[in-house]
Amino acid sequence: MLGGSGLLLIFPLRVAGTRAESRVQKARVLGLLDSIFKRGFLVASRIKVDLHQLWDWKARLDSLPETRE
Repeated sequence: MLGGSGLLLIFPLRVAGTRAESRVQKARVLGLLDSIFKRGFLVASRIKVDLHQLWDWKARLDSLPETRE
């Protein structure tokens, strides 16, 4: 499916992951990163870690009460 283009997909997938909102979108990004990782592009694993950290941070931020001044 990905052939030699795995490396070319890493940056766009990182961007897609930062914009992903739903579980389905996140799962698709992670699935593609897994495919890239299995083809020998080890950096895909680090992108997954970064995205999980970002998603956790966004979830915590969304759970904070809004402050109005």
